[in-house]
Amino acid sequence: RYLRADFEGSPEKRLRADDILVCSSSGSKAHLGKAAFVPTDIPYFFGGFMGVLRSKRDLIEPRFLFRILASPHHKAFLAGLTEGAN
Repeated sequence: RYLRADFEGSPEKRLRADDILVCSSSGSKAHLGKAAFVPTDIPYFFGGFMGVLRSKRDLIEPRFLFRILASPHHKAFLAGLTEGAN
């Protein structure tokens, strides 16, 4: 959804460098858990059925965390959790 140029959203909902945008709820199991890495600050916001992960660099490197979330192993794990209604 496009927002007006003068829209002032919550700074916490604006996408930042190293964020991982994740589909947290969907009517389709195919979309649930899909993740995208945000390499730079961008003038976009998340909300609705999307969530964001912000890793603490001293604990885990954001690109490494993204690779785990995008891995076939993690996708199989999610598929096992979403049998039936989700």
